[in-house]
Amino acid sequence: MTTSSSDQLPDMSRAPDSVSGRDRAAPDVSPRDALDYMRTILSELSAIARKQRLDMLAYLVEMAYVEATDLLAREDAPGRGKRTRRRSGDAMSDERAAVSDSEQ
Repeated sequence: MTTSSSDQLPDMSRAPDSVSGRDRAAPDVSPRDALDYMRTILSELSAIARKQRLDMLAYLVEMAYVEATDLLAREDAPGRGKRTRRRSGDAMSDERAAVSDSEQ
């Protein structure tokens, strides 16, 4: 019998609190700080995935990075306008280019 990759993952919904980490107190941070932290981690994960040539995983992580960036931009935008996304091959490079353009 073959098993799918999802069959090999532990079901954390039934795990005791100490295993899943739910017994630890959640830090008191704002949604913006949480998004900023996640963007940082996602950037690092993307670099690791690209270095290891895990292209699909890198792409998915980069899409999460773009989503976090969009959420932060919408928070900053007056009136929280319509969502816009940039289309390109490498979301992380485009984001770095946009940041360095804005800093000049």
